[in-house]
Amino acid sequence: SLQAEKTATMKKMYDDLKEGYDQSAIELENIKKALEENREKSRLAMDVCAEMTAKRDEAESGRAQAEKGLAEQIAKTSEMSQKYDAMKEMYDQGIEEKEKA
Repeated sequence: SLQAEKTATMKKMYDDLKEGYDQSAIELENIKKALEENREKSRLAMDVCAEMTAKRDEAESGRAQAEKGLAEQIAKTSEMSQKYDAMKEMYDQGIEEKEKA
């Protein structure tokens, strides 16, 4: 009958709509899951970046301290060298004066 045919058509349309809705819900769930995974990856990447930045800063600080230490050592060596030269000059003058005397 016509009524049975209409009812069957309506039921098929409803079933198709429900199937489409269910499929959309599954896709939405997958998108949410992927988004959360990406958020987590981003968080991890940011943590790694922060850690690497801290390590870089630490290394930079260590390098700066080493350079400062080196500069201080060079200054001390230079100062000692000058003192040695002055003492040697005094010693050599003393020897010359003795030889003249």
